[in-house]
Amino acid sequence: MGRTKRILVVDDDRSNLDLVRHMLESLGYEAELVDNGIDALEKLKADIEMVLLDAMMPGMNGFTVAERIRHGSESCNVPIIMVTVLSSTEDRRRAFEAGVDDFIGKPIDRKDLKTRMESLLKLKELQA
Repeated sequence: MGRTKRILVVDDDRSNLDLVRHMLESLGYEAELVDNGIDALEKLKADIEMVLLDAMMPGMNGFTVAERIRHGSESCNVPIIMVTVLSSTEDRRRAFEAGVDDFIGKPIDRKDLKTRMESLLKLKELQA
């Protein structure tokens, strides 16, 4: 059997981190939690399969984090799902232009998250 896939969760709200960690663990994933963009970029040096990224964080917001991931050398192909309360067409456009692969609104629906994650992870495997 393969190793447990590690998912990096980036959100400045501790309750959101705990909620997503619980969801991921119930789906069989290992959650790596950070509360800011700088730590997120540092964690990507580890073996991370996917990033669940909040848009609105102090300091470095999720849009900037996504752009930096996409312009990094080692982790530029890691799937990114932006998880946010932002929902306007402009916010979605900005997220996709920053390099995210998908966009999920808060509150998070567990089944929706599972489906989107599995789809992007399968695509990643096929492209490897």
